[in-house]
Amino acid sequence: VIDRLKHDPLLADTIGADRIGAVFRDSSGVMWVGTWGEGLARHDPRTRAFRSLRFSPNRPDGLTQAAVVRAMEMRDGSIWVGTNGNGIDVLDRALHRVASFRPDASDDGALSDGAITCLAQADDGTIWVATLNSSLHRMRLGTSRFERLPAANLPGGPIRTIAFGRDGTLWAGAAEGMARIDPHTL
Repeated sequence: VIDRLKHDPLLADTIGADRIGAVFRDSSGVMWVGTWGEGLARHDPRTRAFRSLRFSPNRPDGLTQAAVVRAMEMRDGSIWVGTNGNGIDVLDRALHRVASFRPDASDDGALSDGAITCLAQADDGTIWVATLNSSLHRMRLGTSRFERLPAANLPGGPIRTIAFGRDGTLWAGAAEGMARIDPHTL
């Protein structure tokens, strides 16, 4: 162990909470940490300080929910933040919300559930999103709407991990097994 990083309520430059939902490193080497209840923190290893973005109804361009359970950098440099109930907030590098994707079970082009369990981007730019209600969504490059994959193609239960094979297939691991999906046949 090199460092043990914990929340300190007396210091503004520490991680926002100790219960972690997401961790990833962006293309510049900065570490991002999503927390359950205290938003998103950006950690620059050179300065060792955290900069937090927390939910506040007084910040109209910020996070729309406090629980950040998944997050990742997309190829365009935007940060997609999966929340535990309000879908996805899309942030620019300055931590301003520039887009969002909200759940609407009645709209086939929207997320079917707001609790995000997995985010991934394929080599071709397609974005894949899994939700707690066991659904898998695909957003093709150049579009702004999701497609929902048929439940018959999925393993069952919430999808917790996605990986891509060298041949472009998508591997989805879930509570009730695993599926290997050829996106070109859907």
